[in-house]
Amino acid sequence: MKKKKIIYLVNHLAFFSSHREKLALSAQREYDVKIFCGTAASKEMEKIAIKKLKKLNLKFYRFKISSSKINLLSEISGILNLIHRIKKTEPDIIHTISPKFNFIGGIISLLLPKSKLTISISGFGHIYYSNFFYKFLYDFFLKVILFLKKPLVIVHNVEAKEKLKNYYNFNKKKIILTHGSGVDLKKYRFSNYKNAKKIILFPARVLFEKGIIELLEASKILNKNFPKWNYWIAGSLNYNSPDNAREKSFLFKNLNYVKFLGHVNNMKKIIGQSSIVCLPSYHEGMPKSLLEAFSVGRAVVTTNIPGCRDIVKNNVNGLLCNLKDHVDLSLKLKKLMVNKKLLIKIGKNNRKIAIKKFDEKIVIKKIIQGYHTL
Repeated sequence: MKKKKIIYLVNHLAFFSSHREKLALSAQREYDVKIFCGTAASKEMEKIAIKKLKKLNLKFYRFKISSSKINLLSEISGILNLIHRIKKTEPDIIHTISPKFNFIGGIISLLLPKSKLTISISGFGHIYYSNFFYKFLYDFFLKVILFLKKPLVIVHNVEAKEKLKNYYNFNKKKIILTHGSGVDLKKYRFSNYKNAKKIILFPARVLFEKGIIELLEASKILNKNFPKWNYWIAGSLNYNSPDNAREKSFLFKNLNYVKFLGHVNNMKKIIGQSSIVCLPSYHEGMPKSLLEAFSVGRAVVTTNIPGCRDIVKNNVNGLLCNLKDHVDLSLKLKKLMVNKKLLIKIGKNNRKIAIKKFDEKIVIKKIIQGYHTL
């Protein structure tokens, strides 16, 4: 029997490799899978992703469409090539995965009445939050796409689900709520706290919206009383985004307790060496880095925003800080830094929660079952 065809539309290969690779491998048992993506946001990350996807025999095709910036006029040839390739493929399912490609892919799907649509809303992206016009445009076309295509929509936090139901007036029966992409529990095994050092880990790209400046400002406050603690920044410095904070972050490079690691392949090892994982982000869908921290058994400090507060309960499995408030962030970090027993207690709680709720197998099963309803 001939397999049905599924196309994944995503901003760039590095994101797909880290967040949706396992889903594609599972889908490949039932579907002919192809990945269509935009240009690399980080050449370093892209190179690693290409090597992995080729090894796994996942087919991918790249188009001249920026992964992070919006300039549709300059990208018209890339978009036309994308439309041509999708029409030629005649997919049974188009699954869009990232704000820009939800927008582009959703509109393209309107030209293909036989193709069913799945949209993953992991977050709305930097442009949505920073530009009112693009926010209005995105909301308008998303409403049109939701009304005309009636797609399956995957969201990662409760507030996103409520927004779909109330603001976009979308049928709740067509919404799947998952804990992000889940986490590989075997790969991210529990690491005893005795293996940890006095390290606070920032596991994200060096972008303003990830809260990098708030962490670095907090480190200056904390270092006065806790000079033995270090701060590791594990994320790409050269990520192509208007939100890149590399230049401002480098103002802190003379601080001998701050270490910029760049993109890290073995995050499990780095998390295990750390005592606290800190992500003071401005907006998230469901941060994979926190799920990985939970699985390894580490306490987390993150922002009181949708996505993060869905999984973090104060003093149970981490601490929540105020948005864009480096002073409050320093106080929350200090609370854990001075209380080793609390760190150990939270770490053990987090591993139990990860096993119960965050296994990537649960997430993949939900999505594949969702495909079957289309």
